[in-house]
Amino acid sequence: SLFAPIYVGSDAVSSVHSVGSHFMYNPNSTWWASLRVSNYGKKFYRFARRDIDAAQAQHESDMMDLVERTDAAVAKAKSPSAARRIITEATESAGQRTLERTHKLFDHLVTFF
Repeated sequence: SLFAPIYVGSDAVSSVHSVGSHFMYNPNSTWWASLRVSNYGKKFYRFARRDIDAAQAQHESDMMDLVERTDAAVAKAKSPSAARRIITEATESAGQRTLERTHKLFDHLVTFF
């Protein structure tokens, strides 16, 4: 699965990390999106590994950039509530981006392998 920062002090977990059930597929759940990539990627792992590793490395680099920008913004926040708002928005944004990229990776794997 792809890394997505979830800040401890945020007001909420991102919506894509708080939906879903093991009993009903939900395309808006990072858990289900990651499971799709994992299940399909295992079938062709010998060949797909490079693509999976590259997507993971790029995404994690982008997420670390987001963490650095968020940390800088929190350091400049005028109040604790402003800092919470910043980290809550960063958590939601990271979750959404992770879901989008996981779906994109699955689409790539299905059409390429």
